[in-house]
Amino acid sequence: MGADLALLDRPLHSQMARKILWAAGAGLTAPLLSGLLELGRVHVPLLAQAWLAVGLAIVGFALPDRQVRAAARKRRAHLRYTVAALLNLVAINLAGGAEVEEAVHNATRLGDSWGFVLLRQHLDRARLARQKVWAAWAHLGQELDVPELRQLAQQVAVAGDEGARMRQALVAMAGALRDQEVAEAEVRAGEASEHMVLPLTFLGGGFLLFLVIPALSRVLGTFGL
Repeated sequence: MGADLALLDRPLHSQMARKILWAAGAGLTAPLLSGLLELGRVHVPLLAQAWLAVGLAIVGFALPDRQVRAAARKRRAHLRYTVAALLNLVAINLAGGAEVEEAVHNATRLGDSWGFVLLRQHLDRARLARQKVWAAWAHLGQELDVPELRQLAQQVAVAGDEGARMRQALVAMAGALRDQEVAEAEVRAGEASEHMVLPLTFLGGGFLLFLVIPALSRVLGTFGL
């Protein structure tokens, strides 16, 4: 979770505040629903209200974490796409005769998306600290849990400073990242429909249970139970 929050530039205390607010809001939904049913002359036992409130509070407490993971997953996919585009641009600059540092500097200036801005900021910090940009990006990949940046540093370390070998390594890695992105997009498309089934099932089941409990309580009451 720490890497996800870092990727979204969100502090931990802010995330905990959101979780508590969501839990409180979801828990308060139970008495509100009970009040609406009472207006319709449908009595809901206090025990059922309590269990529903606890269940909704647990769901509300966990929901912000799911939102963070989903948002971080999208950002990682965007960053992976950015890295692939950047590698192609660096390779083009190397083919034009530019030195490695110059090629990386020129490539990062050609995009203005979130991913390019992030890589450009760490490039500038690495230059001020007299650190190799690949090492800085490897550290960034470790901090944000983006393995593609760590792999990039490893590929460059193997290729060395020779322009032709580095260009081949960067182009090969860019192609691998594109293939990976296409494969993951197909998987996400297949999982999207499956993910909708479970929430709808729980929602329908919870609603039916909320309606059945008062009716069952009345039936048991007629038998003196």
